[in-house]
Amino acid sequence: AESKEELKNFARDARLAAQSLLDIINNILDISKIEAGKMDLDEVEFGIREEIHKAVSIITQAAKQKGIVIEEIVKDEVPQTVFGDPTRFRQIVLNLLSNAVKYTDEGKISITSRITSKSSNAIELSTTIEDTGHGIPSEKIPMLFEPYVQVKSKKGKKEGTGLGLVISKEFIKLMGGDIKVESKVGIGSKFTFTVKLKTHLEASLEPVKMDVPELPEINGDAVEDKKPVTGEQKFENGKKKKILLVEDNPISQNLEMKILREVGYDVDAVSNGYDAIESVKTGIFDVVLMDVEMTDMDGITATRKIRELPGVNGKIPVIAVTAHSSMKDREKCLASGMDDYIAKPINIHFLKLTIDQWLNHSSK
Repeated sequence: AESKEELKNFARDARLAAQSLLDIINNILDISKIEAGKMDLDEVEFGIREEIHKAVSIITQAAKQKGIVIEEIVKDEVPQTVFGDPTRFRQIVLNLLSNAVKYTDEGKISITSRITSKSSNAIELSTTIEDTGHGIPSEKIPMLFEPYVQVKSKKGKKEGTGLGLVISKEFIKLMGGDIKVESKVGIGSKFTFTVKLKTHLEASLEPVKMDVPELPEINGDAVEDKKPVTGEQKFENGKKKKILLVEDNPISQNLEMKILREVGYDVDAVSNGYDAIESVKTGIFDVVLMDVEMTDMDGITATRKIRELPGVNGKIPVIAVTAHSSMKDREKCLASGMDDYIAKPINIHFLKLTIDQWLNHSSK
């Protein structure tokens, strides 16, 4: 019989394989939409620092395993919030960071954002991801943005689908920007992309309104907290923060409860929207993780009814958890009164970061 350690390794490998397959499917779907001219960008208010921090948190574990430090720098002139597509912006940053980690064996990776131009209602944001990795031969740089082309790693192995950079470049073009690459073999690479973002919308337009949680304080130019989120915000007066998990699939519910408890939260779970509303009325919860698709009452309807509750109960942070990750799905969730959005399968580091941001926000 296999040992517990072997079973854990099998489970880990299965999860990684499933995640890899999902990434491939999502990339193919994205490139298909782009080629068909059906990729629509969102235009909602979001924080640049927040989205960069989320992307870094997702890739942090892979970087730590290689001993790589990731440094975040957002210049002071960059506004706290802008209007654009936060999901696609984060996806661009994450794709570039993932490549940097993949092809860097030691040293550090830095991500720096600054304003290169601005008008009365818009800015051009320039973001640079620089690494101390293997570097790319000059003759191969023009091939980087061709579909399904992969650059071999130092060990001669091709990694990924060869679509990440293609998709990123197309998103950048849709956002009115461009991307440039500088690289020296044995020294490292520098990817710089620009996007145009509005600082405010015309009065005739009505953006989906959402609160943006405050991020760690900025000290000078650099984000002071460059480390993954710890459990510091999971306790108040010696008590664990209490999460209400609303999930009608028993397997998913058990798995998510286990994850949440292991990272330090106190968790109760219910299986439908009706029970979610009654649970929120007790006033004992700090955050709600709400499945969107449920049989008795879906998460959208449940959230709308929660927002009708009097006092602080009606203002509890509600985070959507769903397998649907299109812009329209996201808009629908935010329009119903949900505060944030997490796509399945759940990334533990991103989940922790999102919950802790809203715990911190609601305590102010």
